[in-house]
Amino acid sequence: QKDIVAPTKDTSWTEEQKRQHFAQHFAFRYGWGDGYFQNDTSETFLHFLNTHYPEVKSNRFHDAFLYALEEPYIDTTHIDTTKHWLRLVITESFTNPYCMVMEKKNGKTYFTTKVTDGIGGQYTGNLRLVWTETYPESVYDSIFTQLQNHQFWQLPVEDTSCHGGTDGSQWTVEGMHKGSYQYIRRWSPVRCGDTLTKRIGELGVQLKQMSKMEEMLNAATKKNGS
Repeated sequence: QKDIVAPTKDTSWTEEQKRQHFAQHFAFRYGWGDGYFQNDTSETFLHFLNTHYPEVKSNRFHDAFLYALEEPYIDTTHIDTTKHWLRLVITESFTNPYCMVMEKKNGKTYFTTKVTDGIGGQYTGNLRLVWTETYPESVYDSIFTQLQNHQFWQLPVEDTSCHGGTDGSQWTVEGMHKGSYQYIRRWSPVRCGDTLTKRIGELGVQLKQMSKMEEMLNAATKKNGS
């Protein structure tokens, strides 16, 4: 596959070219070109986003996994007051990165799962699978009520009682509700952190079971192997 030549000042890339550049230069680079791993800042993912998506304003602008998952960066300077939306992104050692997005609209709950072909928190990979299940809006309401009971909207970004580790999983959880936005990061919350963190972890496990992820990944593996 022919490499893309960097654009000049009077040349812009199509979205397809941007995606192709990401796939070639960042998707399977350790640390996706993060400045910590790369001396040349012009070759970092952050530089790529600043160059090609300067209009994006998000507290997760640095996160290459959202780009790989083809998920939107939430403009934290202008939160949509009509949105009822939750997103959980998980990067886990030795497994494909994935996200689960739940949204209530038009009287229904839309639950979308996406998986890349990357590895853990090291290689983002590129989007591999996407599927959406539709449920009654009461399903979203139930999950939202649980989050409220777990004080999600008041939680700090980090849980300082958990100090991370090597093999485990990094979770980022976001939510929008009536113009409010919340974002937290947790390390292996099923087993590490305070009581509220572990409750968030249990809810994430519940969502993963709802997503039918294992079933879908097994089906995709069999299809590719046949």
